[in-house]
Amino acid sequence: MAGIGYAPDGHVARDGRRVELAQAPDLAALVEVLARCNDAELAQEDGQWKVIGEPTEGALRTLARKLGCARGAAVRLAVIPFDSQHKFMATLHQEPDAAPRILVKGAPAALLARCTGQRAAHGDSEPLDPAFWEDRIEALSAQGLRVLAAAVGPATPDKGDLTPADLDQGLEFLGLVGILDPPRPEAVAAIAAFHQAGIRVKMITGDHAGTAGAIGREMGITDGDRAATGAQLEAASDEELRRIVQDYDVFARTSPEHKLRLLQANGAQALVLLVAVVVGFTLPLTPVQIL
Repeated sequence: MAGIGYAPDGHVARDGRRVELAQAPDLAALVEVLARCNDAELAQEDGQWKVIGEPTEGALRTLARKLGCARGAAVRLAVIPFDSQHKFMATLHQEPDAAPRILVKGAPAALLARCTGQRAAHGDSEPLDPAFWEDRIEALSAQGLRVLAAAVGPATPDKGDLTPADLDQGLEFLGLVGILDPPRPEAVAAIAAFHQAGIRVKMITGDHAGTAGAIGREMGITDGDRAATGAQLEAASDEELRRIVQDYDVFARTSPEHKLRLLQANGAQALVLLVAVVVGFTLPLTPVQIL
C-alpha cells in the first residue's frame, strides 16, 4: 500500500497493479467491515493527519479512505466493544432498504471459530477453508505483522441489540489485514542496556505467537522466534509454569490472568516484564498486506 502515516493519500496495489474496489468485490467487502466496525476518526490539524481514537483502528480507517470506501448511510444499532476475553469487536448495522447485518473484526482465530463460509474472489460465498487462512496467518505473523480478520453475518429484521451469542449463527469470513507496528527505537536501546547489565527481559503480549516471536527477535529480546502461548500457560501446573518462565522470553496470546500467573511463578527472581504497550506506537500503524 502506497502512502505514509494516517494521510489518506496513496493507493493499494495487487500484483503491481492499482486496485479499484469496483473490480475487487472481495476486497470491497473486507474494507467495508474494517471501516464501519471501527470507532476511530481521521482529522487534519495544522497540515498533519492524526487519528482520534485507537491507532490500529486509525490505520484501518486510513486504508479505507485510500480505497475510497466511505462508511455510507448505514446506522449502527448496537456494538460489542473489543476486549481481551473474546478478542473481537462487533457492530450491528441497519442498511437502507435492507436487513440489518453484523460486522466483526478481531483476532483471526476468534473469527474463524465462528465462521462457516468465506467470501470468494468473485464476491460469492463458498465453504470455509480454515487451513488456507491458517497458512496465511502464519506467513503474515512470521513477518512481524499484527494480523486482524473481518467477517459478516445476517441479522433478523427486528434485531436491535447484539450479544456474543449472536455471532455463533455462522459468519462469513472476509479476509485478513497485516499491520506493521514498528517498535520504538528507545525501547530497543533499553532492552540492549538491560542485557548488558545482566537483566533478562521478558515480553508478554496478546498478539499471535508468530507475531510476538518476530517482534521479540526484532527488539533483541530473543534470538529466535519461540513464544509460549496463553494456552500453554493455562495447561501448565505451577511447577511446569516456573520451568516455562525460565525457558521462554516471549509470551503470546496472553490474558491479564496469564500475566498475573507469570508474575507469581517468577517469585522473587530478578525479572523485567516488557508488556506489549512498551513496543508502542511512536510511528503511525500502516496496513501493509491484505488477504
